[in-house]
Amino acid sequence: YYDEERMRAFRAAASSVVANGSLVLPRLARRADRHFSRWRQASKHILGMHLRGTDKVVNRKVAPEAYFPFADAWITAHPDALLMVATDEAAYFQRIVARYGRWGSGGRVVSLQEGFAVDNVITSRELSGRVKGESAVLDALLLSKADFLLKTTSALAEFALWVSPRLHRSHADLQFSDRFQSQQLPSWAEPVVRDGARAFCEGLAHGCAVDGASGALGRSDDNPEGAILRPGQACVLCQPLAQYPVRARRVTRGSCEDAAAGLRSMTEAECVGFVKGLRRKPEAGGRRRSFTYIGVVVEPSEPSGCLLWGRAKVEFNSHAGGAPRSCDLGAKHGACICVETGREWQAGEKSNG
Repeated sequence: YYDEERMRAFRAAASSVVANGSLVLPRLARRADRHFSRWRQASKHILGMHLRGTDKVVNRKVAPEAYFPFADAWITAHPDALLMVATDEAAYFQRIVARYGRWGSGGRVVSLQEGFAVDNVITSRELSGRVKGESAVLDALLLSKADFLLKTTSALAEFALWVSPRLHRSHADLQFSDRFQSQQLPSWAEPVVRDGARAFCEGLAHGCAVDGASGALGRSDDNPEGAILRPGQACVLCQPLAQYPVRARRVTRGSCEDAAAGLRSMTEAECVGFVKGLRRKPEAGGRRRSFTYIGVVVEPSEPSGCLLWGRAKVEFNSHAGGAPRSCDLGAKHGACICVETGREWQAGEKSNG
């Protein structure tokens, strides 16, 4: 779930500190300007594409194939388009170039560097700290100049938005798996979100399969190096389209996977829809209290799905795998919010949430 209001406030505060460029070495700023000016002379429509790969562990990876529907739509809308790529994953860069070609050789891809053939760019000793640091700053500065930016969860891409606040309204975040139900995309991206973002979701799934292929059979024209899903890494995959609102039940015993009780876990999109679209039953005096969505966590010790903490704070635990955890979270003042299956919500009906 992309919380536009919260991110706008956060970025405005960060931008007030960094947007004037005083925290960037002048020589790096000048170098970024020189590179971008060459590309700008060739195109008035430059799409920034940031792909984090080698060290992406806390959040799930988004493979380049998920970016392709956006790039295709951008090129269709802007015949002079260039694709400005920034990534730490050399294999991702190669897959983008294989599809779109390099600028200067009849293609559309421009970049300052082509990624690194290492398992983790942060911990690798093959690269000096200075090289890694300056490369990251330069990539961020270049991305900040894009006409539209495709990003995932990454401090580097966020910095680009801090430097250039206009990108808050001119970017798409591919990290979120709700099929862009929580984001507003421009008209040129309509082919991407058509049919429940089918093209994007298919790109995610195909890219994940390419990333996860291992051994000799995993090596192909798409993935010459074999598997690049490293220990601790996983892929983003689209959630089913959410129907709003859902009937929800607060559960403090058992789990949301209790089919006999007519329950199932919420998807992240359903959890967000519950928070945004529903209100608690009136309390004494007829007051109604809104829920507050506090984000996504990956916590193996707690139940997966939608969790209520205290009276009104809701978060989504995206941990998957293993036996279902009990919703008995009384010691932590928590509970699960489960979907009641077999009881379809009807217009005009109140939720029991």
